[in-house]
Amino acid sequence: MIKWFAANTLVLNLCKTSIMKFITRNSSHSTLHIGYKEKYLEEAVNTKFLGLQCDNHVNFKKHIEQIIRKVRAACHALSRWTVLTLRRLTSYIYGAPILDVSRSHTTTQHSR
Repeated sequence: MIKWFAANTLVLNLCKTSIMKFITRNSSHSTLHIGYKEKYLEEAVNTKFLGLQCDNHVNFKKHIEQIIRKVRAACHALSRWTVLTLRRLTSYIYGAPILDVSRSHTTTQHSR
């Protein structure tokens, strides 16, 4: 592995790299020990790869929970925006005819 990185002029950052062994629910878990120059890679249970969170059972529950939190936040923001917009719109709709009537009324009084 290190030779391949060197041949492709890449550097493996062992501090930021982890490994994940995909297992079935019924299989026994055995620990992997992979390292280089006395630095061993940490075995991860969950990881994020290309924006998708998955665990070692190929379960996407964490990813779905994260999406649900984001959608809830967006829905809350949208509902707050809708309430504020409806208030403004209502005041424009109900306030506009009153202002127009009073303006047209005052202009007709002055013109007589």
